[in-house]
Amino acid sequence: MNIFSVAMFGLVAAILALTLKKYSPETSLAITIGAGVLIFGYILLTLLPVIRQVLAVAQLSEQVSQGIQVLLKALGICYITQLAADTCKDAGQQAIATKVELAGKVAVLAIAMPMLGTIAGLMDDLIF
Repeated sequence: MNIFSVAMFGLVAAILALTLKKYSPETSLAITIGAGVLIFGYILLTLLPVIRQVLAVAQLSEQVSQGIQVLLKALGICYITQLAADTCKDAGQQAIATKVELAGKVAVLAIAMPMLGTIAGLMDDLIF
């Protein structure tokens, strides 16, 4: 499947969901969630070879490896958080979507803190 197919699938799902929303909001939401999950699955399948290549390069250096691991984890958290928040917004739950986004930001900060400590240590070694 190429990006054109994904875009067409997304448009058809959106039109179908909007059409059904007036008659059956539950079905409309189910279509929205299903389409989102399928598109997200396609994204993951597309990214797997890229992630493998990045990890192969990262094995050259321990510092680079740690940085790339943090980057990939943060990217995954961001994608999952965005998908969940958008689904909440589609369901009309703006307040829950905002909390999901906040939780994602805190999760990214939590996984980045050990690396920040490493960077601070390196800066300390360079300065003193």
